[in-house]
Amino acid sequence: MNQSNHHIARLEHDKFIVAKRDDGIYHVYLKDRTVLDLALQKEMLDFYRQITNNIDGLFIFEAGHMCNVTKQARENAILIEDEVPVCASVVYVQNLVYKMIANFFNRFNKPKQPYLVVTNFDEGIKWLKSLKPHQINRGGVLAK
Repeated sequence: MNQSNHHIARLEHDKFIVAKRDDGIYHVYLKDRTVLDLALQKEMLDFYRQITNNIDGLFIFEAGHMCNVTKQARENAILIEDEVPVCASVVYVQNLVYKMIANFFNRFNKPKQPYLVVTNFDEGIKWLKSLKPHQINRGGVLAK
């Protein structure tokens, strides 16, 4: 998990970690060999709501080795997007396979909120910080 030294709050599950960083950005890490299916997606949503107090925030997602997302979870991500307290997200990818999957998701299941795939964690954080309120406000207040 990148930059865990910036975490000020952290919730841990046996399959993932959700943390709030000192800059207000939320960091989600899928642990090695995690398969993100509908059941896990629901658990993750509960953790997001808990750590954000259900207030929209900026998120960066990172996956460990050999993680996978089921087709049902990919399709459901779009259906539950308005329920998730995420107003902009970055997917940090560390290899070509993850990059292809993230770009595929973006192309065919276009998120409503700003979304970027990066190969450099710090660039992803910088991009999230550069977003203006009118680009990310869905009616909620951004947490800091």
